[in-house]
Amino acid sequence: MRVRAIVACQLFAATLASADAAAQVAKLYPVDEAARDPEFFAFRTRLIVAVQKHDTAFLYSVLSEHIRISFGSGGGAAAFKERWHPEDPESRLWDTLAEVLAFGGQFDESKTFCAPYWFAARLSAGDDPFVYGVTTAPASRNATDDGCSNCSSAGD
Repeated sequence: MRVRAIVACQLFAATLASADAAAQVAKLYPVDEAARDPEFFAFRTRLIVAVQKHDTAFLYSVLSEHIRISFGSGGGAAAFKERWHPEDPESRLWDTLAEVLAFGGQFDESKTFCAPYWFAARLSAGDDPFVYGVTTAPASRNATDDGCSNCSSAGD
């Protein structure tokens, strides 16, 4: 999947960037705080069902005009539709949303729910999310297996 490919690239970059740094391995355990807000939990349950059904009508009814579709500039409902093509039977949107929703999430300091859970992970001071990676495979290799110096494993 694309997420795993991105994580692999991040892990490779993190390994290169930290070649001189001491190896540091941490485990990041799965978290799902959605039930802390019953109204949000009910909404997310409806969203999961809509994703399973590829229900574009529901998706569009809850899609914010201010949605961000990248870390850079750009966004909005029209850009989202252009990027993901939800009506296309071959769209990766539905699998991507299903995967993101399956990994739970956390509320950040502003009470915004961030999914998947590692987007709001409370890491040690100085951890830059652009130089570390999270692996999610059940049998993920860790730093002792392959020399990765900044690997956090959610699945171990």
